[in-house]
Amino acid sequence: MEIVNSSSLVDIAYVQPGYELSNDSCEFDEVCKEVGAWGTMSSKNITGKEVKVGILDVDGIIDDTDPSIDGTLVTNRKVWYWHENTSQHATDIASIIGGKYGIAPNALLYGAQLVGNPTHEMNWLLEQGVNIVNMSFSDSKPNGKYSSLSAYMDYVARVDWVSFVASAGNSGGYVGNPGLGYNVITVGATDGANRSLASYSAYQVTKGPDKPNLVAPSGFISPSRTSPIYGTSFSVPMVAGSLALLMEEFPSLDDYPELVLPILAASSDTTPQYSTTLSSGLNDEVGAGFLNYPMARIARTNARTFLNYGDFRHKDYLQKEKIHLDQGQTLKAAIGWFANKKSKRSTGDAITDYDLRLLDSAGNVIVSAASAKNNVELLEYNASVSGEYTLGLYQYGSFAYCDNQIDYGGMTYVVK
Repeated sequence: MEIVNSSSLVDIAYVQPGYELSNDSCEFDEVCKEVGAWGTMSSKNITGKEVKVGILDVDGIIDDTDPSIDGTLVTNRKVWYWHENTSQHATDIASIIGGKYGIAPNALLYGAQLVGNPTHEMNWLLEQGVNIVNMSFSDSKPNGKYSSLSAYMDYVARVDWVSFVASAGNSGGYVGNPGLGYNVITVGATDGANRSLASYSAYQVTKGPDKPNLVAPSGFISPSRTSPIYGTSFSVPMVAGSLALLMEEFPSLDDYPELVLPILAASSDTTPQYSTTLSSGLNDEVGAGFLNYPMARIARTNARTFLNYGDFRHKDYLQKEKIHLDQGQTLKAAIGWFANKKSKRSTGDAITDYDLRLLDSAGNVIVSAASAKNNVELLEYNASVSGEYTLGLYQYGSFAYCDNQIDYGGMTYVVK
């Protein structure tokens, strides 16, 4: 893997000068209500208990004396060979995910400052047994090209079964690394509690999968602040915190992190101004749509995993799911699977081409998602007639053999 110096990455906590920010900033509870997490937060029945969230940050580690963090379960990496700075950026992220007032207040938080090659920091986080890693940073000069930094995260996700959540970036144009990782959940930003894409939120890709995967709020007052903060950095912990709640309620997500990709895609809210523009079924600016935590719970209930050794090509559907739809109901379904990486350095694709199809009662394909370059595909269908429908997962191309690895993935849906 190429050496990644901290100077080649940018702390994207704050929007670059030159962007005109909206006046739609709001309180933290407003954005939690908008993504549907407020009810769970208020009931305190699910709090992210025992879920371990790593905060890998280029700016520093969590200030555990901050009033929003003080007294909660925080562990920072402190090593003799590097002085790690306490960081407002990392503290803001920690306060959104957990702390006293965050989305998952009983989540266990682990802070590490990224210095050069991420191997040491990642090894430390893995030794702590983290389930989720929040990465609110990106290339300083993104070109939208998949790099070895994203490849490294893809490798770790696939080998160590960790869920990565990363920033799309604040360039307003190209998505940066590690947000170009196939196995990374990449998050763009909306303005406050509304559903419009923030002008700075990156979405263009030159080489790699379609990104972002979804969008979440930014431009709100975090629990560690008295004024609003802007940037995709703060949309990421909205997703990571919601994921911590899901992992407490559904502990199997820790064992099957490949399910997170389709769950977040199928459950995200489609907004009218962003129609499907890509063969993957995603929108090129907002991906699957706006984070919806309650729908993610439903999508997890409907989710099924799949394994493939490469023997289903052109034979039959790898997986089928029968669904009844009443006239006027809308089905949103997704598949997702982990890209296989031979090594931490490999930037070549190792993606099997799966398609997601919806069949009517006669077995005719009525809508499909068919992208050759993605490991997440999404379809949406409004039923014109009531009846039985079938979701089908189909292996279209050759199996992407990579040291005889197996494809691990999942399929899920929600009905509205």
